[in-house]
Amino acid sequence: MTTRLNSLLVTTLIMTVGAVATGPVLAQTDAAKKPVDITVNASRVHVITGTGKTEAAKTSDIAPLVAGRVEKIFVDIGDSVKKGQKLFAIRDVNYRLNLEVAKAKLAQAKAQEKKAQITFDRTQRLYKRGVSSRADLDEITSVFDSSKAAVKAAEVAVDQARQSLDDTIVTAPFDGVVTERYMDEGENPSGATPGVVQIQKIDTLTVVVRVPARDAVSLQPGTPVRLRIDGVDAPVHAKVTVIKALIETASRIAQVRIMIPNPGLVIRPGQYVAAEFTP
Repeated sequence: MTTRLNSLLVTTLIMTVGAVATGPVLAQTDAAKKPVDITVNASRVHVITGTGKTEAAKTSDIAPLVAGRVEKIFVDIGDSVKKGQKLFAIRDVNYRLNLEVAKAKLAQAKAQEKKAQITFDRTQRLYKRGVSSRADLDEITSVFDSSKAAVKAAEVAVDQARQSLDDTIVTAPFDGVVTERYMDEGENPSGATPGVVQIQKIDTLTVVVRVPARDAVSLQPGTPVRLRIDGVDAPVHAKVTVIKALIETASRIAQVRIMIPNPGLVIRPGQYVAAEFTP
């Protein structure tokens, strides 16, 4: 009986010690399983969107500075041209004749000047010797001065005639692409046509985007913008160049301009653009 009692006491003691020993372990396991709250500060990215189109950096309708029939057109639509390259020529026969006439008049004026100078020098010597009167000297002085003025006027006329002849050859004012041809050889340019050809500078393009005026106040030159251009696979990343100060009153729309390079002339004026600004 005593032996059974002792065995029962030992068993009870072992169970008690085990419970005490495993208690902290279970508590630690429960604590490890308890969810922990984590605070994350997420800043919201403000994106402003707008749509627009691409435009040439420069567009010029090229017209002649002198009147006459178009004798030769050296370029056609789609041609790339360099600054100073010949575009077209105006019939120059009359301008060549005008230059020759101006040169002849200059030669005549110089001959008259030389004659007047000889007379002036002789009259001046005679006046100093008391042979000629003051009135004679004044008269020949006036003639001599007039002859010198006539030479200057004739020189100007020659320069003008030469410039008019030079202007019969019209050249490109900048590097670009011929985008329009308004007439053919043999026609006479008039006020009804903007010119003979049109040139656009497209190695750099201007993207014109329309955005609501309330959003435009958040933009400034240098604001990053992501451009999706119709027909171009990859987006173009650029920065705002200028924001037009004038806002369209009726629509409350502002105009934003972005300059982008166009290597290879892949992008053409008039392509649709979707823009995302991140001020």
